[in-house]
Amino acid sequence: HRLIRRQRQMCIRDRYSMSFLGKLVPASKASKLGTVRLKGLWGQAGASPPTGTTAFMEQYRTNPFVFACVREIANAIAMTPYDILVDGKVSIDHPVAKLLSRPNPSQSWYDFIFNVSVFLDLAGDEAIEIVNGGLENRPNELYPIRPDRTSYVPSADGRVLEKIIYTIGSIKEEIERDDLILLKHIDPLDDWRGQSIVKPLANTLVAYKYAMGWLKLFMKKWGATHGYLTTEQTIPLSELERTAKLWNEGMQSDATPVLPRGLVYKTLGRPPKESGYVDMLESINDELLAGTGVPPVKLGLVKQTKYADYVLQCLAFIADVVEPRLELLAGAFSRDLFSKWDEEIKIKFNVGILKETLVEAAKGCSDG
Repeated sequence: HRLIRRQRQMCIRDRYSMSFLGKLVPASKASKLGTVRLKGLWGQAGASPPTGTTAFMEQYRTNPFVFACVREIANAIAMTPYDILVDGKVSIDHPVAKLLSRPNPSQSWYDFIFNVSVFLDLAGDEAIEIVNGGLENRPNELYPIRPDRTSYVPSADGRVLEKIIYTIGSIKEEIERDDLILLKHIDPLDDWRGQSIVKPLANTLVAYKYAMGWLKLFMKKWGATHGYLTTEQTIPLSELERTAKLWNEGMQSDATPVLPRGLVYKTLGRPPKESGYVDMLESINDELLAGTGVPPVKLGLVKQTKYADYVLQCLAFIADVVEPRLELLAGAFSRDLFSKWDEEIKIKFNVGILKETLVEAAKGCSDG
């Protein structure tokens, strides 16, 4: 412990330079990732991320249920009001309060925490870079880091995390553990990385992809299953060729082919409802919702939902999904960020206000 403290003191001394007034002032420290990190965050530069994490994050872009569920969770967390308590009293002037209200020049609290939540749920873990500066060389900027571009490096004995390495293209940057806020959903088979909420839904997502593919093909064929053309009349070869041409042209466009000489299209399969497709799709949707913990009403699925059901579903969503994530955030902030100040600092999320707002809004909709 003495060696660690001495190394930290040496690092702090190294960060200082002499001003023209002869006083010690902290040297300016920028984010180690700098513009590289910002480009990576906003997708302006390429990379070769791990396949698994990328596949989960890609679902946010391509699967409407994953997108909607992850978005609803992130939005609920980012919209939850909070107070900063310093030695037990609410403070709006403490550096921590100012830091969280504007974590970095590019993001507000809402933007910042929305990014953190999306990354955490899709990848299973999220690292936030702490940038120190100012007269006291304390944290003055926070940056969310894309998890698909990070690798975790444990200490030599494998007992603690030493640093993470951020890779984008040929550029690699190391960030020490002391400059990070770490969050993760537990993965029982991984010591350092977390488990994406999408991972248990992998087979369900495959089924969803095939189901949507079948539906796309079904609609492309004007709502008809595979089948054949038949007639009891005798058709000359020239007429068959013309009919085949019309049929093929219709299949490749939005035009409806006209069938001559009493030709009739007979299906070989069964319509979606009789084949169990509709029930299967509903089952897939239920699994996707259950896996993320987001109730149907949060996605606008209000079929046969009464006012009381709406409120209960939303309150359950806050209690079972939002509050545990807020506790995770509060614990990580206390451990990795607030501990850098001498005062006792806590963040208190006012979930009660969120619940009251929800109930009042639901009443307004019901009265309307």
